[in-house]
Amino acid sequence: MKREKEGRIMATQMAATPTLEGRDAQRLLESLKNKPSDRSRQNAKQLISYFKEFENKRK
Repeated sequence: MKREKEGRIMATQMAATPTLEGRDAQRLLESLKNKPSDRSRQNAKQLISYFKEFENKRK
């Protein structure tokens, strides 16, 4: 972080995280059980490599 003077820099406040209850909470817990497919993992790796190449070109 860049300091203009030798003062302290305060952290920014985090947004509140909503509390889930009932059906919303149950849906979230069920969605966490889903595992990504091999095809999904492969697509994610391709996206990561694409954006890394994109960042390297900007330098």
